[in-house]
Amino acid sequence: MAHSLIVVCGDGARGVTMRHIARCLDQDLPDDVLFWLKVRNQIDWLMRTSRREGDSIQ
Repeated sequence: MAHSLIVVCGDGARGVTMRHIARCLDQDLPDDVLFWLKVRNQIDWLMRTSRREGDSIQ
């Protein structure tokens, strides 16, 4: 999921996950919040490591 969001949304992928987290919090969906938090963490890691190595995520 994280990789797909980065490919489709680029640098906006983190914002997409934050909107999903906020929506799930508003709708009281704790399991979905945990899922999107994990996706956000994966996006952060992928973006950080790709920038450090000078690679693009494809």
